[in-house]
Amino acid sequence: MRRTLTVALSLALISVIASNGCKTVSRALNKSGTMFVVEVVQDGSYAAVSVERSVKVVQSRLNAVGIDGEVDQTGGNRFEVKIFGAADLEKVRRFLFTTYKLELKKVVSPPSPLFQTYPDQEKANAAASEEQQVLPYSEREVNDKPQYVIVEKVPIITGEEIRSAQAVSRTGSESDYQISFTLKRDGAEKFGDWTAKNINNYLAVVLDDKVASVAFIKSQISDAGEISGRFSKAMAEEIALALNSGYMPWKLKVIEEKPF
Repeated sequence: MRRTLTVALSLALISVIASNGCKTVSRALNKSGTMFVVEVVQDGSYAAVSVERSVKVVQSRLNAVGIDGEVDQTGGNRFEVKIFGAADLEKVRRFLFTTYKLELKKVVSPPSPLFQTYPDQEKANAAASEEQQVLPYSEREVNDKPQYVIVEKVPIITGEEIRSAQAVSRTGSESDYQISFTLKRDGAEKFGDWTAKNINNYLAVVLDDKVASVAFIKSQISDAGEISGRFSKAMAEEIALALNSGYMPWKLKVIEEKPF
């Protein structure tokens, strides 16, 4: 079942990314394409593994959507990505080099019925301690401006502990998709312990340092979660594929793009 789902998502996303509608382009027939030179913006806590892991994750993303390409580490904190044949480079660039950093963090707020939000970042910063951080929450906009939420800096769970992710819709609408995910064993145990101790508190689902959704903890949860927020079908599938391709919590910077 999991393999069938992965293939279905891959075929759906490649129809968006590949401009010629083909799954791959044979290098024997077409050796031209586009090369990206990418720099890893290294985080001190991950500096020893960031480049090597980035190479593996980006190659995994290429494989997930059937794009013919290769990734090579070139030394230092840089690597090269070659995309063979024609492709929608804007979509390729976004999918390959966006972090998709998933974290679950406790919301700093009184218990129900409503969690605490702030109308601007300055007021939220004034209320936060050194162990907390302020993040935008676009789902709770007022006059087209995001509200802000205070969360604990240390995450409960990160994308490192994701077992699998998939795009789902309960309404069938193309603009009403979510990403459901399951956790590996150690992550599930940790999450189950935390939720059992935090009933009636709030949990923020954070994606790339923005609060995507906030959940109210009504009972213990062990091995599953959801990123809600009314994503488009294509974007939800893209995020799910990225989460399935491996955890990459640092940023990537494209410093050169050229044909070959």
